Amino acid sequence: MPGFFSTPGLATFSALIAIQGAAGFYLNARNEYVPQAKPLAEFPTTVEYWTMAKEYQTEAEVQAVLKADDTLSRLYTKAGSGQGVYFWIAYFQSQRAGRAPHSPKNCHPTTHFGRLEWWKRRC
Repeated sequence: MPGFFSTPGLATFSALIAIQGAAGFYLNARNEYVPQAKPLAEFPTTVEYWTMAKEYQTEAEVQAVLKADDTLSRLYTKAGSGQGVYFWIAYFQSQRAGRAPHSPKNCHPTTHFGRLEWWKRRC
């Protein structure tokens, strides 16, 4: 009876699994690269025709759960239009060790914001 690894396909497959495991161990064990980031407070107070009307602090209870490294919460208004937009952003230097953001779609509907429109815009 031939040995367990005598089949060429099985031996190749086993070698690939071993290489993948070693690569995964190396990637998880290495030091994480954290790029330099400017404080979010440096975000412009005027963006095109939107101007900051008010800046808010993230509540201590929210920060305790979120564990973000930096947050920014502002109200921007469009002059003469009566339109406004709440802008909130959180920055995480790392998402390792249980520090991971979640989608605002999970928590904003339970706040006073009412109907939300989700869209992306290139900055």
